Amino acid sequence: MTLYEFVSDEDMHEAMRKTDHHPHCMPVFYSIRHHLTARFPAGPIRLFGYPSENPSLWFVLRQNIHVNDHILIWPSPHAVIAERQFDDAFKQFCEQHPIRERNVFLVIGNLTEMFLAALRSNYDFIPTVYPTHMYYMNNEQQKLVNELELKLPSGYYFDDVNPSRDASIINGTWIHAREGDLQQTTEKLKCLPSAIIRCGNEAISFEMCDPSGFQNHLFTIEQHRRKGLGAAVELRLSQKCIR
Repeated sequence: MTLYEFVSDEDMHEAMRKTDHHPHCMPVFYSIRHHLTARFPAGPIRLFGYPSENPSLWFVLRQNIHVNDHILIWPSPHAVIAERQFDDAFKQFCEQHPIRERNVFLVIGNLTEMFLAALRSNYDFIPTVYPTHMYYMNNEQQKLVNELELKLPSGYYFDDVNPSRDASIINGTWIHAREGDLQQTTEKLKCLPSAIIRCGNEAISFEMCDPSGFQNHLFTIEQHRRKGLGAAVELRLSQKCIR
């Protein structure tokens, strides 16, 4: 079986149709959509499917300008991936883009062990694993959230993000921040939905979006916690994404 690269816009639209199965393929679907709409120019993608005719496994290579490349490995809904199939697909992908230790990987849980085994067989490094849960809202939940009137404690207010001013504060609260992440954060704030709560002129609570379609880096400054600000800013960002 052959790994296929989706290159043309027509190809990409076909891939988006094949991955329009919420919630199963959301990170792949939104990666494609944001690429086609040039929503995040700082991270264009290359897209691969395996096998070529009716892919059961997807590889999204986000070639970031400011930070290390991100590689997303995701199955089609209800696909059963045998280890030999994964190994074959992974080998073909590596021929297109050799894996580097500094790459960032997003791999769904049931493929993680196969992915790590494939790395052990072909490379001399194993990445640090950070187990993460991804949540989504169905249509009814989205409607409820969209209709919420969000209220904040006295002295706090929602505001528009100022990328040039707020990026350094937001990036500075991320423990994994490395070289280039400040520029990447700035681009996320410029190009994708985000939400922020201020007290005075200070950024107090905030969250932004990843170009793969999910929300990330929800953070509230420590001395302002236990006031419901984190929940409020996340709901505000959810409203922006829904609308």
